[in-house]
This record gives sequence, C-alpha cells and structure tokens, in this order.
Amino acid sequence: MAPQDFYRKKNKDLLTIIHEMSEKFATHSDVSVHAEDFSFFMEKLSEELHKHLPEEEDKQFFLHLLNSSDRYTAKLTENYIREMGKLASVIETYLESYSNPTKIKQDPSNFMVTTKHVEQFLNQKVNYDNTGFYGLLGKMH
Repeated sequence: MAPQDFYRKKNKDLLTIIHEMSEKFATHSDVSVHAEDFSFFMEKLSEELHKHLPEEEDKQFFLHLLNSSDRYTAKLTENYIREMGKLASVIETYLESYSNPTKIKQDPSNFMVTTKHVEQFLNQKVNYDNTGFYGLLGKMH
C-alpha cells in the first residue's frame, strides 16, 4: 500500500467514527439517556486517534520531507506536522472532557455542540491532507 493510501485510510477511519456519532444524535437527541452509547464512541475515537498519530518510521519519513531541497515539499510537510499537532490537541481535550457517561450527562448540550465542532475540524483536516500533503506523497512514489 502506498503511503498516501495508508494515511487516507487512517483519516477515513477517524471520520467514520465521528460521523457515526453525529448520526446517533439524529436518532437519539436525548444525549443524557444514551450517554453510555456515546461513551462507547468516545472510546473508539480515542483508540483510532492513537493509531492515527505518527509512528516512529513516519517521523523519520516526515523529517526527510522537511529537509527536502524542494521548498514546497518542506513547507507542506511543516504544515502537515503542525496540523497533526492541532488535531491531537483538539481531540485529546475533547476526549478528556467527555471521557465517561457521567461527564457527557453533566452537559449534554455542550457535548453535542463540541462533537459537531470536532467533526468539522476533522473534515477540514482530512480535506487538507487529501488535497495537499497526500497528493505530494503520491507524486513522490
């Protein structure tokens, strides 16, 4: 599997979980009653995030790209790494805030709003990756 395909799959897996959770809002608008279900999605999201973060070999690959003599490649890689840091920060804060059913029940309205924001952030991030960085990887292989 080409590197860009591997990373695209990782992104798709993250989006699938957050989209499933958003769809659940449509059928279970009373978040407090279904907090256990949402907590299950949060666990899946956490697991997927940890798979999504760069492995050591990825870091070496990114370092190679960062040191590229092609300024476009180096800049795009720098942006990608920065965006990965933002993604990790946003999702980890989100997961900590709603790490169990009790926390979800404490503020179900904010949980729904925050979930929508995380979904939008992930959609933007995936679009950026797919149209920019992963396209670059495709040209290199």
